[in-house]
Amino acid sequence: MSKLKKKILFVYLLLFIYDLYDCTKTGFEVSVWFRPVQMLVLFIFVYHPKLSFLESSLILGSLLLTSITEYIFYSTGLLHDNTLIVLLLLKNLCFIIILQNPKNKLRFSLKLFRWIFNYLIISITICLLVVGNENLYFYLLAIQSGMILFLISLQVRDLSLFRQMYLGYALVILAMIFGKILISDSRWFIEILTRLALLLGHLFFISSLTDLKLFQTKSNTLDNQTVK
Repeated sequence: MSKLKKKILFVYLLLFIYDLYDCTKTGFEVSVWFRPVQMLVLFIFVYHPKLSFLESSLILGSLLLTSITEYIFYSTGLLHDNTLIVLLLLKNLCFIIILQNPKNKLRFSLKLFRWIFNYLIISITICLLVVGNENLYFYLLAIQSGMILFLISLQVRDLSLFRQMYLGYALVILAMIFGKILISDSRWFIEILTRLALLLGHLFFISSLTDLKLFQTKSNTLDNQTVK
């Protein structure tokens, strides 16, 4: 990682620390307004010239959608829940397009379908436990999230990048779960858990999409033979 990227990451972490501190105070006015800045700093951090225009646009678009979703959520809660779901579906669609790797030539098999089925069942079960029958559109988001986890498992990447990507999106899912809990339980530590999961999750996941390794470890290349 270059010195410039380390400095940009330092700025992102400073904003992250202040955001956590802001969670302990009443009201979220300051934090809400500088969260788009956090996402912009993250985009600058992960950007490099080798990214195609489509990849750069999708990553920037997903981060902008995150900022808009955050603003609506912290301003109105789930008053506009269908709008929030649409924004999150669009954001996940950006991730799905990026994860479509032409190197992953799948051979359809019973094992492959079993993997898909397992991811979908786990995602729907978690959604059932957290949301119940409150809004069935949440299940579309759950199915999409399961699809993203499945696509991550197919990536031909360095093992440490794979772990970083998987952990990142798992934290993004946790942020959505904690966000739902936050509606009925607005205590400061729930807000801190939500912010931790969201900001660290996006940092790990988006960095992995651009092959930016945050932790330098010796590892072998991981392929997708196990699911073929």
